[in-house]
Amino acid sequence: MKKAYKRIFLHGFATNAGVWQGIAEKGETITLPGHGSPKVWKEATLKPAIDELAAELKGEKNVVGIGWSLGGEVLIEAASSKAVHFKALVLVGVSPCFTIKDDFQWAQKKSTVKRMLMDLKGDFPGTLARFYSLNFTKEELKHEKAGSFVKRMNEGIFLLHKESVINSLKTLADSDLREKLSSLKIPVLIVHGKRDAITPVQAALYMKEAIKNACLSIFESAGHAPFIVEPEKFTALLNGFTRGL
Repeated sequence: MKKAYKRIFLHGFATNAGVWQGIAEKGETITLPGHGSPKVWKEATLKPAIDELAAELKGEKNVVGIGWSLGGEVLIEAASSKAVHFKALVLVGVSPCFTIKDDFQWAQKKSTVKRMLMDLKGDFPGTLARFYSLNFTKEELKHEKAGSFVKRMNEGIFLLHKESVINSLKTLADSDLREKLSSLKIPVLIVHGKRDAITPVQAALYMKEAIKNACLSIFESAGHAPFIVEPEKFTALLNGFTRGL
């Protein structure tokens, strides 16, 4: 008999655990520091998030980690450093390197992130409102699922700790996890929207080649949040992946 595993869901930058509404019934959501958690993301590294994750899991080993965007980066670092022992990972809209490097062009310009950091300091809610819409294509924004997500996230801005959000964006700007990918020996499902404007789909293709036991599912018409716009398809994919563990 297979041992039961625990699913944990990590949200992304400047959002909250509510992103997994309707998907995480068979699992547990974990809130990143400063994103609705009483903890603070007090430095521009992944350590505050990994410490929070390790504290929540309390040494459990039979865990499947599902992470979106920044949440997926936290899972990669936690798994590769053995801070948490995972049975498998699901990485949604994740890039191992968020800003452009000489040898990695499928990312955001450093100047774009720097400008967003300045905007967050000047107009925190307005900057985040613009960011939430960037998670979707123009076509997706015409439909209820994306619109509802943007509305919920805007209503949840009061949950966010400004310094923590700024530090988490600085973390994204500086993180480069490419060398960590080959150390992942567990099964990894990569899910990515082909029209993702935040983390280009080429980043997912890169991870597929770098992780030994990885499979990739591309949502052809989706942006950065395929699980929001096609929740039934995503849930079926997730269930199929975990069933085979």
